[in-house]
Amino acid sequence: MTTLNANQKEFAMALYDATLTGKPLEEKDWKGVVEDDDTAYAVQDEVIRSA
Repeated sequence: MTTLNANQKEFAMALYDATLTGKPLEEKDWKGVVEDDDTAYAVQDEVIRSA
């Protein structure tokens, strides 16, 4: 299981907020935060837990 760092957790919350508000994220603000599949799935799981 991949453990998220603070920046990745912040990204997950930003994704969740963007879903609620419809306001898109800026790619430049989050570029490089997720660099592999395991981390991407962990971020996805964090977004789902926030729901």
